[in-house]
Amino acid sequence: NCPTKEPSVGVVNDFKFVLIGKGNKICSYNDNTGKISWFCDDMAGQKFIIQPHNLNLFLCSDREIRVYNPENNLTVQEFGEINDPNAQYTALGYKKHEVIVAYNPNPGNRKQSKTIIKIFKEAAIEEQIMRFLKQGEDTEAERIFYIGYKGKPNLDQLKNEFELNRGWIQFFHRLEFESATYSLINGKIDPRELMIVFGYDQHCRALADIISKQPKDSAENYIEDYIKKINSSLDTKYTLNKAKESLLNVLNNVYWALGKETVDRRIMFSGCPYSEVSNLIKPEYKEVRISDILPILKTVIIFVLSDIGFNMELEKAFTKRDAFFEDEVKLYLTRMKQKEPLAIYFEGTGDITNALKTWQEIGDDRAIIKTISIIKNTNLSRDNLFRYCRWIIREKPDQVIQIMLQYEKTSLSPELVIDFLRDCDSEESLVLKYLRSFISERKDTSQSLHNTLAFEYIRQIYELKNPSRGYEEKCSDEESLALSRENFRTFLNESEHYNAQIVLNKIKTSWMMEEIILLLVKAGKHSEALETYLDKDMDKEAEEFCEAMDEKLNLITTLFEIYIKRFIYWDEKLGIIKTQELSSIEYGKANAHKQRYEASVMSILQKYACNSSLDAIRVIQAFPDNWDLTRGNNYDVMKYLKTVLDYKLTMQENNEIGEGLSKVEYINLDYKVAQKKRAYVKITSDYI
Repeated sequence: NCPTKEPSVGVVNDFKFVLIGKGNKICSYNDNTGKISWFCDDMAGQKFIIQPHNLNLFLCSDREIRVYNPENNLTVQEFGEINDPNAQYTALGYKKHEVIVAYNPNPGNRKQSKTIIKIFKEAAIEEQIMRFLKQGEDTEAERIFYIGYKGKPNLDQLKNEFELNRGWIQFFHRLEFESATYSLINGKIDPRELMIVFGYDQHCRALADIISKQPKDSAENYIEDYIKKINSSLDTKYTLNKAKESLLNVLNNVYWALGKETVDRRIMFSGCPYSEVSNLIKPEYKEVRISDILPILKTVIIFVLSDIGFNMELEKAFTKRDAFFEDEVKLYLTRMKQKEPLAIYFEGTGDITNALKTWQEIGDDRAIIKTISIIKNTNLSRDNLFRYCRWIIREKPDQVIQIMLQYEKTSLSPELVIDFLRDCDSEESLVLKYLRSFISERKDTSQSLHNTLAFEYIRQIYELKNPSRGYEEKCSDEESLALSRENFRTFLNESEHYNAQIVLNKIKTSWMMEEIILLLVKAGKHSEALETYLDKDMDKEAEEFCEAMDEKLNLITTLFEIYIKRFIYWDEKLGIIKTQELSSIEYGKANAHKQRYEASVMSILQKYACNSSLDAIRVIQAFPDNWDLTRGNNYDVMKYLKTVLDYKLTMQENNEIGEGLSKVEYINLDYKVAQKKRAYVKITSDYI
């Protein structure tokens, strides 16, 4: 039987079993099973079971019965000392904020077993809260706070202090940075405290002036101590950077909030009671004007961004034209020996020359992108433009060319750009790309630029195929060569602003036959174009070329005349060979050419006899006087003349018939009109 009105205890086997009564409830604890059970006095009520871990101290209060481990006794303060943490504790009774405790310092030794009585006094609320916060029991700390301070007139101020203490402990003693950020912001932390703990007062004079002396501990000390305490393999630098990310969140939040306030307004921050730094701030600086703290905040925000490598955010910070201490930022970034933040600083403060120079020293992909961006958006001198385009042109030739095409802030003649591009050591056809775009976009018609573009096409083609090779030899990159030649021919066809003869002189001895023919045509030298085909034994291609050209040029007739001339030449050559009795090889060669051109003459006559593209008058005039009109195997001149005459007569007859039919149609039309004019209208009573 256990009384229920006063606290009491039952002990079995050296405090292995404990009963504590309070009101009409009984709590039992069995140390062998680690089980705690709660019972109502009639034993019929609900039973609750929990499984504690080495919990052996029972404390009774007006509100509840709590169980504690002697090593984690956070809510009581002992009178006297307990030297043995392994002793077995048992609560005997409760009286106003005090607990009588019995403990056995030798629970495992029956012979030396003894009971010692101690009185524990409930700790102050502030101490209870801090001990729970340090152990990470934030919910319990908050519960004690609201119970202990309920109804206090300065509850809001106390709540701020609670949040600041919680945030400080989360930040520097538990390294719970995200949770700390929320707590510090809610507690309205003085941002100067955090900036000083992180050591930024050593780089910002305005921040150093507000403290009486340097704090003995820094953020790095706190983090190193924590890592040592938990014996962790955490990287101190990595953890410090994570802490600075949270610091940045706090500073940005404060900066944003203050930025919406009137700049002349003075404010008093809440100092963190747990923070040493709060006591180091000089009294005259406790209250601060917003306009004075904003530049300090902006300066330290820039420091933090550069420390943790948030370079994109650093750029954004400089785009906002808010005040900060430029000289101190420049000195800090220079000492860091990290060039990218320094380049961003130069660009953000308008020092474009140093920005471009620093990006060039960095030389990576991002540096190229930033350099291009600066050049596009800045009015550079021509020399600086060429200087800083030169180092990026190897990686981004197309973008540099676009800059040259669009750069109108300085006078850039295309001739200057061409000289610059030629001077660049690049495997790309930079001048070719530039001129193609320039002529296309500007609709330029100057002959010099069109000639230069043609020469660049030729240079590119020669580089793709060694000009010393024969026409039939293949180059290493046949596709690129074919594309380059196709682009060149397209240009030759479409442009009317280059000098065809000058361009022709560049390639007339080359293997680029199609291009040569196009240029001969452009120069009006159609006969030479056809001669070029025939020199390559490309009679069929020559004929197709004639058909493709304008019919008014009568190139078929011209081709016929060339065949006749060549026939005459080889006929005379045969006569000389016979007279001089030269070798049979020479004779056979000459005779083959003569027969070839004679066959071509007959083929033209037969194929185009009824075609207006072959001028019959010029054909007759082209034949030599000694030509036999009946000469030919299947076709001769007489047959041609008969076909032409029939064709011409047929055309004349058709014209006369057409004229006659037109006259008949006209007469019929006149008759119908006359008939209508003679017609009359008969009106009868049916229509009235």
